[in-house]
Amino acid sequence: MWPEETEILYEKLHDLPVGKGFAANTRPWIGQEVIDQGGEPIKKEEYIGMGAVTEFNYCFSLGNLRGSLAQLKTVADKPSNWGFLSNKNAFVFTNNHDNQRGHGGGGGGIVTFKSPHDLPYVTGMMMALPFGTKRIMSSYLFEDGDQGPPNAQPSTADPSAISCTNDWVCEHRWTGIRNIGMLGGAMRSEADSYSNWWDNGSSQVSFSRGSGWFAVNSDAWAMEGGIQTGLAAGKYCDLAQSDLDSCDTFINVDASGMACLNIQAGQDVPMSYTIADARIGDFTGVNDDCGDLTEGPTSECLDCSCPDSKKIDCGYGSITENECYEKGCAWCPVAAARGTPWCIVLAEDAKPPTPGPTDPTNPGTCPSPSGREDCGFEGIDQNGCENKGCLWCPVRKADGTAEAGIPWCTFGETTTTPQPTASPNCPADEDHRECGYSGISAESCEAIGCGWCPSKPGLAWCTYMPETTTTEGSTGTTSSVSTTTTSTSSESTTTKPIGGTDECLETQQCPTTGNCNIPDLADRKDCGELASTPSTCVASGCCWEEQPPGPIDPEDPDGPWPAWCYHPL
Repeated sequence: MWPEETEILYEKLHDLPVGKGFAANTRPWIGQEVIDQGGEPIKKEEYIGMGAVTEFNYCFSLGNLRGSLAQLKTVADKPSNWGFLSNKNAFVFTNNHDNQRGHGGGGGGIVTFKSPHDLPYVTGMMMALPFGTKRIMSSYLFEDGDQGPPNAQPSTADPSAISCTNDWVCEHRWTGIRNIGMLGGAMRSEADSYSNWWDNGSSQVSFSRGSGWFAVNSDAWAMEGGIQTGLAAGKYCDLAQSDLDSCDTFINVDASGMACLNIQAGQDVPMSYTIADARIGDFTGVNDDCGDLTEGPTSECLDCSCPDSKKIDCGYGSITENECYEKGCAWCPVAAARGTPWCIVLAEDAKPPTPGPTDPTNPGTCPSPSGREDCGFEGIDQNGCENKGCLWCPVRKADGTAEAGIPWCTFGETTTTPQPTASPNCPADEDHRECGYSGISAESCEAIGCGWCPSKPGLAWCTYMPETTTTEGSTGTTSSVSTTTTSTSSESTTTKPIGGTDECLETQQCPTTGNCNIPDLADRKDCGELASTPSTCVASGCCWEEQPPGPIDPEDPDGPWPAWCYHPL
């Protein structure tokens, strides 16, 4: 549905009932599923301001960084660097019913119940980070993506049971996940800030927010030592490991807020969290003998020839070769005994690890490093890049580390010669405007009156076409802000924006009468429901000019956005 139409529906909703405990004039909370992973004809930014909007790219970042969780620190304060919506607009989750089945851009980067060790701590990290409105998935078993749900109820007599029956998965009841809502509620009071952040540069992280504290370890070595929780002195239940009414795992916090932390590598639920309301007793001791948290283990291995007995795991269960090298470790695949790691820690004086293949995924199609245009965002992986229609072209230095400043997710070389099926008079790349829908064919595009103009990934190939008029008797070349006329004979072709007038700017599409040149965006009066597409806007006598997403006044994030379809003077 067009955003203008959804807004009309939302405005008709009643306020929430005061009799049910809501404050007067409380509006319903709305979550909108907008599938936009980049390169989509429908943009998630079009739906903000009316409710929370699904942020599908966040699923990939959570999954792909499960072995480098420290990198997620910047999500909250710099979401735009990741290609994400703002904190207040994002609707986030680890997986949903589509991408857990590989639909709609799902794949190896999505963490689901089929990764039972990873899902609890990835869900915990999502809930603890100060970003977005959170949702937790609860699933049923399936062998293929088209399989429907079980035809029987979970039939669990005890609602506190960890698992369900009859092929219902019930992730929301798993240890580590079932108390996560308590953590989210305790941390909500300070939605955009951290306190007491600590990380080891890899995947051991601890921080507090509001009246909650969270720690996670997805590294292949123990997280042991003293840690600042930000909590008052007392004995707290570790809600990641136990339930409050039957707690048997505790976190003792001294008067300085310090606790002794011990999260072993590979333990069933490799995290700890608690909240102020989970204080179940006093603790009068002093945690001054916990030892210091360290960045990582010391290895004797100089290369992959190290004996298996001395190899220290540097990864996690599903780590890839590229991810291993990005952690500064060595990739040593061997047909060895079960339990021998493939991604191993190297000694401090070891030679730089030898990287894996540096050939691009698409050999022969990747632009040279100096000619690349970034098509992704910070933290994007190969799946996310290719789902945007872009090229994944990794480049490494000799020591295996990434070459700084060179995007791996890049647009391909711009197509300068249209394909044989291209429509005549295609506009320049910067003038492409989406006229079709994702996956439209050339035939369908032209059948609806649009132009088929293949170009680089990320642009609309099915685009609105400029109008053309023919004049006779002219010679030479003439140009203005709204028309470009080129002739080599007694005929010339003039290209204009839709319904173009002399008052139009180059980037605008204008009606046949009226002045569209209104430089001050605040003075542009919205044409309202007529703004659905450029063609319907102009046909209604209005002016069309797209603007970057965001408010007119950058200093007022809640202020009005500029009208794309507006009345002429």
